[in-house]
Amino acid sequence: MNKKHIFNNTRISILKDDIIRFEYSPDEIFTDSETIFTGPKKELMEDFEIKQDGICSFIYQDLTITFDEANPMDSLRIYQNDELVYRYKFVPNSGELPLPNKTPFIFPLMDTPRIIVPEEGYSEGAEFIYEKNNKDLFLLICRNDYRLLRSQFVSLTGTNDMPRLKNFGLFHSRYFAYSEKTAKDMIAKYKKRRIPLDNFVLDTDWRESLSVNGVGYEVNKTLFPNISRFYQYAHKQGLEVIMNDHPLPVDKKLNVLSPEEIAYRKENLTRFFNLGLDSWWYDRNWIVSLKSVSKRVRVETLGRYAYHSVTKQFYQGLVLDPEVYIRPVSMSNITEIRNGNYEAIIDSKGHTYPFQWTGDITSEAHQIATEIKNMNKCSNNMLAYYSSDIGGHVDEPSRDEFIRWYQYGAFSPIFRPHCTNSLTKFREPWSYGEKAFQIIKEYIYMRYHLMNVIYTNAYKHYLHNLGIFRPLYLNYPNDKKTYKEATSYLLGDNILVAPITGMAKKSAKDYYVGLASATFYKGRDLKGQPILKKRLKDINFILNGKQLYKEVPLHDFSARYKLKLCFKKDVDLFIRSDDGVKVYIDNKLVLNDWTFHSMSNNFLTTLKKDVTYNVRIDYFQAGGDAGLELLYAPTKRSLWNKKIKLYLPEGEWYNVMHRNVYQGNRYIKSKYQLDELPLFVKAGSILPLYSEVDNLSKTSLKNIVYDYYPSRKVTTEDYFFEDDGLTTGYKIGIYRKNRYTAKFVEDHYEVYFPASENNLDDRLTVRNVLFKMHVRDLEKVVKVVINDTEVRFKRHDHNKSYYPFSSAEWSRDSKTCTFKFRQEIKEEYKIKIYVE
Repeated sequence: MNKKHIFNNTRISILKDDIIRFEYSPDEIFTDSETIFTGPKKELMEDFEIKQDGICSFIYQDLTITFDEANPMDSLRIYQNDELVYRYKFVPNSGELPLPNKTPFIFPLMDTPRIIVPEEGYSEGAEFIYEKNNKDLFLLICRNDYRLLRSQFVSLTGTNDMPRLKNFGLFHSRYFAYSEKTAKDMIAKYKKRRIPLDNFVLDTDWRESLSVNGVGYEVNKTLFPNISRFYQYAHKQGLEVIMNDHPLPVDKKLNVLSPEEIAYRKENLTRFFNLGLDSWWYDRNWIVSLKSVSKRVRVETLGRYAYHSVTKQFYQGLVLDPEVYIRPVSMSNITEIRNGNYEAIIDSKGHTYPFQWTGDITSEAHQIATEIKNMNKCSNNMLAYYSSDIGGHVDEPSRDEFIRWYQYGAFSPIFRPHCTNSLTKFREPWSYGEKAFQIIKEYIYMRYHLMNVIYTNAYKHYLHNLGIFRPLYLNYPNDKKTYKEATSYLLGDNILVAPITGMAKKSAKDYYVGLASATFYKGRDLKGQPILKKRLKDINFILNGKQLYKEVPLHDFSARYKLKLCFKKDVDLFIRSDDGVKVYIDNKLVLNDWTFHSMSNNFLTTLKKDVTYNVRIDYFQAGGDAGLELLYAPTKRSLWNKKIKLYLPEGEWYNVMHRNVYQGNRYIKSKYQLDELPLFVKAGSILPLYSEVDNLSKTSLKNIVYDYYPSRKVTTEDYFFEDDGLTTGYKIGIYRKNRYTAKFVEDHYEVYFPASENNLDDRLTVRNVLFKMHVRDLEKVVKVVINDTEVRFKRHDHNKSYYPFSSAEWSRDSKTCTFKFRQEIKEEYKIKIYVE
């Protein structure tokens, strides 16, 4: 860089992809190296001239950039045709992107404070340079184009690397002290029930230490005498194993980037990889955790980097080719509790580390809505691999809620049922009886049939940064109504999903009869002399580290609340607490939860309208955060027995649960039975489906279903993607793209498959195809021709006993026309389906 481009300790440069950089260093030590928040920087080759005359300026494209020589960054202004389009303002690094319709002309990103990472990554002897006084400003000139902004953002921060194919399969996960035997027994239960399983999680109890804070890395030999032997067994069953790590610093004085901490963490994480572990789950601790270098950099950000870097180094070390190695995958936390809910927190590099995990959520049906909100937020920020605790981490959902959770899970990025260890019912698919299991099994099968669609969209996300399961507005940015759809979303471009979420619970305070009384005690047992008595309009509180009252200690107190309730309609009553509660209604004990735990939700009972009830709540708080909320919601009968209203964007949409095809740009309402999910496929779509449902190590696209939803109005051009599902070879073109088009011509539908674009050596030369076309009510298929040869086909009436996306020849939403053929992947096929 020419010296004339440095003004008062500020270096000015232009990076590729229309990014202007102002970099302030008090020591004039500048860098183009990778940092915690940004990747390596590449400047444009051509120089640019800065005019100096008190106020400095230079021209870039149609923009005039001006600044004061004495204070370049603070005085920075950018004009287009004499109109001011940017004025400098300090913005903390969050990396959170605007909604498409709010995309600015210039998007600023600051890497401040800056942490320069070494080329060798998180490794012994590596030096991380922490610069708290530097300011590094990047101006992404996206010109209000939300797609361009995402492309520039990835250019600056790093790519959306893909997880392994198996990571999209079903997880078994539970906070539970598994042994080698009980883990093997659980795997056998999935096999016996014919439930495909691809990932097995060992939560923190694998450790010798029983502390939830996870001291050390010694294996509990009573549970796993030879943990490598269990890894080998799991691999033979086609499973990947991921282990939870609640890490503590090797020394409380050290931060994540201290040399001693790096050496300790690298050695121990790598030791388990050498034994056969596949991935780590980096889990934070709530009370004592790893330590950041700065309050302005979240420790989760540094921990996420460390675990991913160690994983990448290990898998690169197994091969000689630095470009093709097993994809490094780790799971890390993405949420914080804000206003009583878990909210996704974004940083500018988070999208480069698949995949992210939500917090210890409750099981209530409305929590599904919060998860969808977070998933959509993450997708808008290119974090495509959001992982919910399906079924909720705490509490016990009803049977119907459990089914609704699994329906959402089957249509979410990472399918990971999970819960804590203190429940009577866990999150295995069969936990709520045979009727629930049969419904849940079908949704698991649906996901596996759709695995090729999900995986292809993961590759498209790597290319285009729009997510896999994504909010409607990313596809329809000019449709204002899509921004209001909080609980519906798209799978790729063609499938619209709207999980049934239930309603939010509300405070019961408006239905108190008179005031509530509260009596507080020191200690957890409601003993001794009271320290405070109060009359309250509302007993609810969430403390988040603050005292409830000055007379009541922050920790180790108890309270007894008494109140009367009378509602104007039948309601279900709930209580949320952190920590323990006992609840009496009309002197009857309805809940005895006198245990230490995080915020948990419990159903109490159904209250009848116009009846006055006496309620007594005994509560204790031990340590950490504290909270108590008495809540109500409509009864479950009214919760599920209602019409679901949702918005369909432009186009035609097949309701694949019911016999309807809707024109878009409209709201629709419909009721859904317990086994039904609001699910729509855009007309014109071809969905290439897996024919078999099994562990993903045993399935392939040798047998395939082309599930066709025809349209007379739309011409479809698309492809599906294949690679080895494991390595980074896809980055250098080791894959197969299978393109196809579909359109209506005069009196027939025409589907065209050109020869596959193939650089994948998997010996696949031919596919066994079932082609299934959903026939519109006013149409009748009269002839099918493949490459000028007429072929036999079958007509089928619709059949409600089949779920969508199956390999059956029947469909619940419509009549079908089906035929079979062998498809040579190096040949082209033109299919004509004549209708009248």
